[in-house]
Amino acid sequence: MSSEISTDDVRPPADRDRRPDEFTSLAVVERLIAAVMPSLLFTVLRLDDDGTLSRIHSSRPEDYPVGGRKSTAADLTPQWHELCVQHQLPYVGNTAADVQRAFSDHALIERLGCGAFVNAPVVDDGSTIATLCILAGPGSFGDDDVAAAQLIARGSAYAVLTA
Repeated sequence: MSSEISTDDVRPPADRDRRPDEFTSLAVVERLIAAVMPSLLFTVLRLDDDGTLSRIHSSRPEDYPVGGRKSTAADLTPQWHELCVQHQLPYVGNTAADVQRAFSDHALIERLGCGAFVNAPVVDDGSTIATLCILAGPGSFGDDDVAAAQLIARGSAYAVLTA
């Protein structure tokens, strides 16, 4: 048995125990997303107490580095906040026009070949704590993809809390 410890083995403590229906890490969440739905870019944005979003996971860190921040007021449409934070529902767009309307960084998103998105809220103890941001080519997401994103988001709170 090796005595080496990888960074995957060291996790910060969560304020609560992991439930059996929750994923252990955001890397696992990323692999599951990639297996069940289209995904050119996958990020996780944690909602901070000051209302900003902090990127805590990225499938493309060279383009969207961990630690990047977004302002919910300046960088996102009010509909994003209303759906994802207030109503805890996914925010979905399937066209380049939807991407342009929703995100201030739409030029980079489009350069990566993304023209559709699903932002699925991650909820813990009744509050939205993060969103899973899944982006793919235009027209990529149907009803089943949105349902899959919601199911995966429901199991992602522990992974967010320990990221």
